[in-house]
Amino acid sequence: MFHIRIINLYFAIALITISLVACTEGEKIPFITLQEAKMNHDVPMNQMIETIELDDFVVTFYETEEGFGVIEFVKRENGWGFSGSSLQRYNTELPLTDSGLTAGVDNQLAVYYGQINDEKIQKVIAIKGGKEFIPMVIQGTYGSYWLYTSNEELAIDKEHDQLIGLDKDGNVIYEK
Repeated sequence: MFHIRIINLYFAIALITISLVACTEGEKIPFITLQEAKMNHDVPMNQMIETIELDDFVVTFYETEEGFGVIEFVKRENGWGFSGSSLQRYNTELPLTDSGLTAGVDNQLAVYYGQINDEKIQKVIAIKGGKEFIPMVIQGTYGSYWLYTSNEELAIDKEHDQLIGLDKDGNVIYEK
């Protein structure tokens, strides 16, 4: 009789142990989608006006009443998460402004962007480090902006870099 009770006790302990192990292994951290990561950020979704998606990170251009900038989201084991951001205050003294940063897990993406303050400017040409590129023009709630991304960081040469604003006919409106 005593042996049967010990066997039953061991059997009960084994069942409880198996149940506990099974329950803890079944608990999974929920995967966070990019949409959820954006919704959890301080900048409201309706102020995020352009998103550039790459394999394991995303760069989102946004605007607020105070300024504009870039938010970076990185894909992790449990989903997407906030990685960093920038904010440029509005500068209406110049027809065009420019800024830049590197983004990504290994800073493999260069992001160049700025504000367009002259409504005649319809196209932007930027020359950085001796290379010419034509950024996209984005219309937001608070203004117009230009944005360009590159897989190579362009060397900044303040003496030779240029920023050119063209009207719809291709005439130069502004050159810096």
